[in-house]
Formats: sequence, C-alpha cells, structure tokens
Amino acid sequence: MTSKSLPKSLKLLTKLITLDLSGNESLDEISILGELKGLEILKVRGTGIKVIPKEIGQLINLRLLDAGECYYLSDVTPGVISKLTCLEELYIGTDEENAVSRLCLMEIRKLKFFRALHFSTNSNACHLFPEGTYFEKLQEFFFQFIDIDTERFLLQSDFDRSKSHLERRLRIARSKFPFKMSIKKLFQESDGIELDYIQDLDNIIPDLYVENTSDKLKAIELYSSENVSCLVKTTIEAEDATKEKLFSQVEQIHLHDLKNLKLLFDCSFQYISLRNLQDITISSCSSLLTVFPLSVAQGLYNLRRIQIWDCSSLVVVISGGDEQTTVSDIEQTGDIEIEVGIHDANIEFRWLARIDLTNLPQLKSFYSGDSTIKYPSLKFIQVKNCPSMKSTWGHGVDDMLNVDDTPNLDDTPNHNFTPKEGELLL
Repeated sequence: MTSKSLPKSLKLLTKLITLDLSGNESLDEISILGELKGLEILKVRGTGIKVIPKEIGQLINLRLLDAGECYYLSDVTPGVISKLTCLEELYIGTDEENAVSRLCLMEIRKLKFFRALHFSTNSNACHLFPEGTYFEKLQEFFFQFIDIDTERFLLQSDFDRSKSHLERRLRIARSKFPFKMSIKKLFQESDGIELDYIQDLDNIIPDLYVENTSDKLKAIELYSSENVSCLVKTTIEAEDATKEKLFSQVEQIHLHDLKNLKLLFDCSFQYISLRNLQDITISSCSSLLTVFPLSVAQGLYNLRRIQIWDCSSLVVVISGGDEQTTVSDIEQTGDIEIEVGIHDANIEFRWLARIDLTNLPQLKSFYSGDSTIKYPSLKFIQVKNCPSMKSTWGHGVDDMLNVDDTPNLDDTPNHNFTPKEGELLL
C-alpha cells in the first residue's frame, strides 16, 4: 500500500480488531481510523504521519498502538492518550528533538492497564526530557535517544531478539554528560543500558547512579566514549556508605573503543560482586591493563564466556592477590603489579565454556597468581596474536591437562582448540 490517505470504505470494517499499516512511508493521514471502534491493535510503524489526531482517541478498545520509527511525527493531540483507557502498550518514535515535551508522556500515568512504553527520538531530546515522567511502575520500557540522521541504519528494533530477556532498556547515543535528573531516574529503573559516543562521561557509578541504585542492572554496553576511565569510581566516604554489593545482578558487560579505560573498578574490590555475570566482551580498549582482581574473579560463579580483542596494553586478565590498584596508582607508577608471592584461594569457573583472546600484544598470562583454577565446562579456547603470552592459566591447572596433546605456545602463533571434556588445551 502506497497511498497518502486511507480509503473511506475502510470505516465500514467496524468489526476489525487488528490493522497493520506499517512501512507505508507515504501515508500521512489516519483520522479515518477513529471510526474503527472495535480496533484493539493498530500499527502505523514507519509511516509518514506527522500527528496522532484527536480521532484516535475514539478507539477506546485499543490495547496496542505502534507508531515507532515515524520520523516525521512531531505531535500527539493532547488528551488522545488518556482517552485510550484500555491501552497496554505504546510504541512511538520521532526525529523531532523538541517533540519530547509534547508527546503526552504524562498522560500515560492515568492509564490503569498500561504496562509497556517504547520511545525513540533524537539524542538532544534527552536533555529536554520533562521532569516528573518517571516510570517505576511500568513492566517494560525501551527509551532510545540517538542521532537518527547519522545512525538510522543502526536504530535498534523494539523487538531486538538478542535483548529479549531485558524488560527495561535505555539507550543514549551521541550526547553529552551530565544528564538531567529525569534521565538519571530512567537509569535507576533500567535493567539494560547502552551508551554510545557520550562526551565527558567518566564512569557508571557514581556518574549515572545515585548511591546503591544499580541493583536492577543486568546488561551494560559502552561504546566509543573516550572519557570513560572505569565502570566504578568511589571515594572512601562513598564506600563507607555503601551497604550493598555493586553490579550483583549484572549478567552481561560489553565494552568497545574506550580508549581511556584503564581498570574496570577504581574502588575497593569488596564492594563489587559479579556473581551473575555470564558474558564479558571487551575490544579496542587500548589503555586497559587488567580485567578482574582476584577477589572479584572468585565470585564469577556463572561466567560462561570471556572475549577480549585488540587491547594493546592488556597484561593479565585476572590479577593475582587482592592488592588495591586504582587509576591514580597506575598514573603514578605507569604500570600495574600483577605478581604476588602468596598462595590464593582456589577458583572454579564452573560454567565457563569459551575463552577468546585475540590481538593482545602485551598479554603475559590469563592469571598471574598462585591459585588452582578449575575449568570443568570449558569447550573452546582461542589465543591468537598474543606473542607475549608464554603461559599461564593458574597454578595447579596441570591436573586438568592432557600434556601429550598440548601444543607449544612458542611454536604455535595462533591457538584455536576445542578441548575434550575435562581438558584444557593451550
């Protein structure tokens, strides 16, 4: 269908329950749909509509309204949303950065059955987001603030299957920190956050989260934000006030092109818990020296996958001992101490199935301490273009190796092996 308007005969379909007009970019007039009083699902995604007219307010049985990716949409007629008393889900998108204050977000609070809001708009709109539009009671939301003109091809679908386990997502791209308090409230209510090209952002905690409000967070994605130096940076005073472990619910961490990232945790490690972390991927973080301190690694009970690529300064993945190392320590000494002369407690990565280490020229070892490490579920290891890595996966790990089948690291520049169950091939 390519018409700019809808046929008048459409209003005769009085028993119509679902109407999908998605993808008709030339369609810019939908007032006639107000005659379809029986409609429960209306989709106008990707059409050319500029306004959601007052007639849509007559659809009192409507449960889902999808106006996502409508880049010319600049207004919702006041009172329309609040009249849709059965509305449960609203998907809406606009390229108008000044439209955010006119899209009747406050009317949603009046809807008894409303549970899901997906809202995409221009990145500058996050600085115009109205105060008071807090969505603590929503079961599901996805807020996306991006530069649509330059990133439209990267626009994430509301139905992104890779993030289907997340119910409350927030994505901001090509914007500048600090954010308004209303946006900070969204961070605190989100279980998944993605930040791309954010200027002047130094960390996740405390920059984005008020004290002890990160307990809902399950997924962290940070891309191309050059000022980020760590994920957590806390002062002694803040640590004294911290009662709960930070990041205790996080399942996924993806970090890419963070050129100033030196450590993940610039704080006392006792306040960090990654007990639910399953997947960590780090790439193109040229200043990163180490990933996990020992005390944090010992709590990685659910880790399934580690992928690290193109980090030119990385020396060790898990640093031995529990010494405190901060960004300021690194700046003063120019290095990080990775060897300790004590025997640490044993570590078992019960569910770790995949390790991928690629293009890490300074990497000396996976683990630098004296603990015995067990990898009972390991299925795949890739060590590629890591010329400084001579060994080593943990003291006592030899009891897991089939030595006769183990290639020589010096003779094998690229290592890509699938071990047998209970075997670790290096």
